[in-house]
Amino acid sequence: MQSEMKKSLQTELWKATHNRMFYVTLLIGMLLMALNVCFVNNSMLEFQERIAENLEKPSFSPQSFRSNGYSLFMQAAMFSGGTISAAAFYLVWPILAAMPYADAYAQEHRTGISSQLIARTSPRTYFLSKYVAIFVVGGLVVMLPLLADLLACALIAPSNMPGFEQTDLSNNYFLSQLFFTHPWGYAVAWLPIIFLWGGVTAGLALLAGDRFRNKVFVLLFPFAVYCVLGVVYPLCSPTLQVVPLDMVRAAPDHPTSALVIFGYAAIIMAITLFFGYRQVKKNEIL
Repeated sequence: MQSEMKKSLQTELWKATHNRMFYVTLLIGMLLMALNVCFVNNSMLEFQERIAENLEKPSFSPQSFRSNGYSLFMQAAMFSGGTISAAAFYLVWPILAAMPYADAYAQEHRTGISSQLIARTSPRTYFLSKYVAIFVVGGLVVMLPLLADLLACALIAPSNMPGFEQTDLSNNYFLSQLFFTHPWGYAVAWLPIIFLWGGVTAGLALLAGDRFRNKVFVLLFPFAVYCVLGVVYPLCSPTLQVVPLDMVRAAPDHPTSALVIFGYAAIIMAITLFFGYRQVKKNEIL
């Protein structure tokens, strides 16, 4: 049974990472982040011009120009959605997470291939291997562009610590103390969170692929769910600001906690696994 699961998982991971849509989606994310790097570079050039203009003035103070918003930890897309390209990425990332493999899963149901695969293995092996594969590629296409942007911006923007008043992060945010002491450590610690939410979101598309046959609906399903939750959460609990679209941002607009980040991810994952596996079993009976 274990060897069967291992073989099925290896096959699905190979199919997922060699799928053309995986590279197309990754390219889209990288292009958005490349535009963000261009915006950051232009901003840094303007900042350097301001320094050159004021350098000879008696009132010039290097400390007054230090940081001033021109820090890696304020300019990189992971920490800011201020540029058009970064804002676009944070709007469409649920769709990007769903693009690589979720539709291929739905297509297997449309063509009947899924029934043959289930007959060769088991509903449990089939579904779990599919879920892990979709989770991995969903996490990668969301995390890798943000990581590439962070490293590229590190070549442009200084990695000095921004002032407390210049960032939205406060003591109410998850790992905020790490940010103000070791910002690079904070950035590295946030990468698995981005991967987690990319994978969880891709799993939602998997759930939609079980029940619906329309390709566009499958791709838009996670985005639609997050938009609805973004409206429902404030109505249910005005004191708890939960914005699912902001979950991959290292400096979201609203305070976050470990309970919110990991708790909601666990709930979404549990719902996906329960109803997804239930649907696979139902399809086997049919």
